[in-house]
Formats: sequence, C-alpha cells, structure tokens
Amino acid sequence: MNIEDIELNPSLGGKGCKGNGEHEGIECQCDECDYLMECFPIKSSSSTSKSLVIDKIAEIINDNK
Repeated sequence: MNIEDIELNPSLGGKGCKGNGEHEGIECQCDECDYLMECFPIKSSSSTSKSLVIDKIAEIINDNK
C-alpha cells in the first residue's frame, strides 16, 4: 500500500487512524503527522514535549506487537 494513500485521522491516542502503527503492513506515521499534538495532547508545547509524545507512541506500538 502506498503510504500517501492512507487517510490520517486525528483521534485521542491515534486509535481511529490507519497510520497509528497498529495495522498490518502500515508503519506508524505519527512522528511525521500534522495531527500528532491533537492525538496526543500535552500541556507544554516545547519541542522536548513532542519528543516525549513520540517516545510514548513507540512504547504503545511495541506493547501491541
């Protein structure tokens, strides 16, 4: 599947998105997605906070494998 054909949908925790890394043959797109902060809201907007969110996403994906 062409990654450009995947519809990315913001949802809490990325649960409703095909690019969340939980679908066979589609790797996680969260780290490059414009909806990242909508799916994984945090109180601080610093770049450090964004990297913490990306780390948390990786943890969730690894737990689901």
